[in-house]
Amino acid sequence: MKNWSISQKVHIPLVASIAIGFVIVLLNYWVSVDQIRENVYAAQSKEMTTVYEEAIEAKKNVGITNAISISKNSAIIGGLATGNREQTLASLKSLSKEFKENTKFGNIKIHVHDRDVRSFLRA
Repeated sequence: MKNWSISQKVHIPLVASIAIGFVIVLLNYWVSVDQIRENVYAAQSKEMTTVYEEAIEAKKNVGITNAISISKNSAIIGGLATGNREQTLASLKSLSKEFKENTKFGNIKIHVHDRDVRSFLRA
């Protein structure tokens, strides 16, 4: 290093420190991007889980509402009281058709039980 010119004494350390600084910046960038990616994935996962849980809860609420509505249907109550499956089936088919035409639920399956919790009819 004693035989180096002034230019070499200035430029070689300068270029070396620029190269070392560039490597440090690249490593910092790499780590930061990786952390940002993990944070984004975690946030998206949490958001998707929340949306999924809300959709399931909404579907459950619709199911409960429909069950209450079906349980108050006089034709179904009459069919259960008389044991007339055909009357109950006709009423359920009509109800299923209404659901299919007026909601986004197209393939509704209804299972009716009697007061002894035995299967009465599936539609």
